[in-house]
Amino acid sequence: MTTVNQIENPEVYLLKEAVGKHWSFQCLAAGSNVDLSASQESVLLFITAGSILVIPEWGHSGSRIDSGNILLVPAGDALHFQVLEDSRLVACMFSAELLLQESCALKRIVKYNLDDQDDNRPVYSMLPMVSLMRDFLFFLKKCIDGGIDQEIFLEQKKKEFFQFLFFLYPPKELAVFFSPLLSEEIRFKEQVIQISKMAMNVKDMASMANYSTSGFIKKFVKVFNEPPYQWILKQKSKDVLLDLNSGAISLKEIAAKYNFSSYQHFAYFCKKQYGAPPTKVVGNNNFGLK
Repeated sequence: MTTVNQIENPEVYLLKEAVGKHWSFQCLAAGSNVDLSASQESVLLFITAGSILVIPEWGHSGSRIDSGNILLVPAGDALHFQVLEDSRLVACMFSAELLLQESCALKRIVKYNLDDQDDNRPVYSMLPMVSLMRDFLFFLKKCIDGGIDQEIFLEQKKKEFFQFLFFLYPPKELAVFFSPLLSEEIRFKEQVIQISKMAMNVKDMASMANYSTSGFIKKFVKVFNEPPYQWILKQKSKDVLLDLNSGAISLKEIAAKYNFSSYQHFAYFCKKQYGAPPTKVVGNNNFGLK
């Protein structure tokens, strides 16, 4: 059986490891109290063994969550819980943007209008874990224990997980689960992700989204918490790195695909973003974003 890390001091932010590694596997002793600080990313919390008592700050009574459930903690929300029994938990941090990029089925669940069901909706968004999901997490932990913990691998596994998720559950069930994230902001993010594949710059993106450039930048910063120029650079860096690591197309083809003005410009970009020229990065999964 795979092992998990024992937290020496339970009064900690459970997801510190997940910030850098995407996934956090933890073991908590009965009687522990854990605070999840508010984050810019949402969290999926898998209770794979034991049980916890989630205690909200807004007046509701505590809710017991037993092994075999997944709890959604939306970005910006803090959470406090008590560990009722020795428990094993897996935490996965993710952005709403990841849902839009990797899960085409999200477009199907957005159509469900849940506004009229607010009064009947549970305080917490939860899903039951199916056996295949446990198998996925077990395999992932075995890979990490075996030293396969490179950034690009863990990020890819997260993307695969969300694709997996949308095959395992009916769209309406996922619509209820992800309802805290299905807002006007996520629709704006969906629009940005779609047009970013076609636009050459921020001005083009603003025009395609029917905004003035200044209005688009203001809205973008509010939703993404960073300027569009910085976001575009990050997305380009990630996409170029994936193509370099795959080795499926030539360096010249990659440079043309991402509209670099010259191979020299492409080489400079790689040196600045990854710390090495493209000839050293290509086919090498040891390189990541600086």
